[in-house]
Amino acid sequence: SAALNVWAAWLEFSGPLGVHILPQAFQAFAAYLKDTEAHVQAAAAYGIRICAECTEQQLFAEMNRNFQITESLEQLVLDPNARDDEDAEKAADKAASALLQIAIRHPQCITAPTSLKAVLDYLPLQAELGEADAAITALIQLPMHAGLPNRSDLYDMIPLLIARQVAVVEGKLKPSTLDLVKDVFARMPPAALQQMLQPLASIDAAEYELFHRLILA
Repeated sequence: SAALNVWAAWLEFSGPLGVHILPQAFQAFAAYLKDTEAHVQAAAAYGIRICAECTEQQLFAEMNRNFQITESLEQLVLDPNARDDEDAEKAADKAASALLQIAIRHPQCITAPTSLKAVLDYLPLQAELGEADAAITALIQLPMHAGLPNRSDLYDMIPLLIARQVAVVEGKLKPSTLDLVKDVFARMPPAALQQMLQPLASIDAAEYELFHRLILA
């Protein structure tokens, strides 16, 4: 898993310099998604998320067909033990973040509404909080992508999920992410916003108060 993390970090932070290792790295990430060790799956899912961000659509679609990437990621998110085992939860968090990036950048690979539902039902991320910025940004963009399955019932969940994710990380996000969230919620009519967030007050009053203080105050 250490080598996979190194490759993923190189791709994430090296920009154009990392393109020359992309094909080999992509194949390794895709193959190791099916490993039996959760810490290896987590590293592979992180790599897939980075590949989703820097791979053109035709290549990603081809790799997805050859390696069943979205199906493998969905299996990690749906793992019934994900919330009970630390390594499995990290793998599921990374997989959920990767699926969100795929939905935004390669919507043609998200052909089943069940993939989106699996991710949205799983959120918020609780083990790999470093993925929170990417996840929140993707959630904000998600309803605007016409190439995705038309599931307004799922997209209605998004404001609540963003609020919960901000609260879980206690607002420890990039300033640009916090500003984006504040702008999105400031544009919502107050009555509609209150209706959207009311379930959070019932689910977790502490999360609601924290989000209100960080974003709405």
